[in-house]
Amino acid sequence: VEVFWSALRQYRVDVRSLSHLRIAVIGSGTARALEAHGMYADLMPEIYDAVHLGKCVGADCKDGDRILIPRARLGSQALIGEITAQKKVTIADLPIYDTIEKESPVVELPDLTKEEAMIVFTSASTVRGFRKMMADADISRLQAVCIGAQTKEAAEKAGFTNVCVAAEATVDAIVSVIEEQ
Repeated sequence: VEVFWSALRQYRVDVRSLSHLRIAVIGSGTARALEAHGMYADLMPEIYDAVHLGKCVGADCKDGDRILIPRARLGSQALIGEITAQKKVTIADLPIYDTIEKESPVVELPDLTKEEAMIVFTSASTVRGFRKMMADADISRLQAVCIGAQTKEAAEKAGFTNVCVAAEATVDAIVSVIEEQ
């Protein structure tokens, strides 16, 4: 949302020119960020992931519609697949930001391999970034707490064997998982 709004300002696009558009968001955090700019989402899936957003948008749009998807360069292709499985639309998949994985930790990481520990992942890219920083580490004693199914899939691919997923893709749901452990 912030990158999109920054681009609107940069190119001097008057927000009133968007009034005829319908806006879909992937989850409540994105909806709140949009609301901070005085706009409200028309669509939001019950399950906050690319697949369910695609199903929601596909069900709502009509054949011939044009859809702009401003998102991360490495955004899930499942979003587009779900929309185009339902309707014949033109999609502009617009990469407006990159997720950059750090080569080394921002802070000094404790030796996480000596005892059981929980690692919270809020996206598949955070899993990949963590694994990149801890490439040689034994993660067998670590529990991955994931925000959603795509993050869980990335954690399992990265070698985590003890993985749990929040009931919904929110910080509150992740906290609940941690409290239950």
